[in-house]
Amino acid sequence: MERESAQNFIVCMDLRSKVRETIFKYKMFSSGEKVLVAVSGGPDSVALLHLLHGLREEMDLRLEVAHLQHGIRGEEGREDALFVARIAARLALPFHLKEVDLPGVKAQRGRGNLEAMGREERYGYFAALAKAEPLCQLLMSAPGVGPLTASAYVATIDDPHRFRRSEQVGAYVGIVPRIYQSGDTAYLGRITKEGDRLLRWLLVEAAHCLLTHTKKDCTLKRWGLQLQARKGAGKAKVAVARKLAVILHRMWITGEKFDWQRA
Repeated sequence: MERESAQNFIVCMDLRSKVRETIFKYKMFSSGEKVLVAVSGGPDSVALLHLLHGLREEMDLRLEVAHLQHGIRGEEGREDALFVARIAARLALPFHLKEVDLPGVKAQRGRGNLEAMGREERYGYFAALAKAEPLCQLLMSAPGVGPLTASAYVATIDDPHRFRRSEQVGAYVGIVPRIYQSGDTAYLGRITKEGDRLLRWLLVEAAHCLLTHTKKDCTLKRWGLQLQARKGAGKAKVAVARKLAVILHRMWITGEKFDWQRA
């Protein structure tokens, strides 16, 4: 029995070490950051919560727990919600709970896939929680920037002061063109695609939303539409995404909301 307990302890410490290495390798969190842990009640998410809780003092993390009770599994689902709430209470962590009746919603609509609806509801719920963060709210004042883009931007950039100029963020994210040079001649190629792939994709999607769905006029939109007329939609989206990355950095540094007149 003692040998089995010792083996379990070694496995747990090894797993915690791997989680720590992964967090540092991909710069997932920074010291003092608030981390929302989505816990379904299954073994994977519960294990993740306990591992992060074990690292919270070392990494100075502020953990919070979120659970969505989607009403698909009846009493069993309610038991899961209670189980997660008890874990959060035992660990002395803030707990967020949302309850929805997805089968009822599907019945009203007359169609829909419960699994897809559940996934959509979860993402919407977590995005709504992210909106409560002051910094995310500030960045979301920029057109096209939603909670996922704002959260990914904050998590990836981490410390805005490590960039001497806001223009450097575009290169960090990988949305600047490669420069090829032959003798005295230099020309621009495709974007470098360095840095965080998810943030790069989200910024391009934000640019697409700005150019196609944002009704309010601004300098950035006019510039993007003019570029689109000359160079095509693809190049225009990437260029606007690059400018958005720069503008978001300036907003973060200054603490000022998006300026519709100047930007």
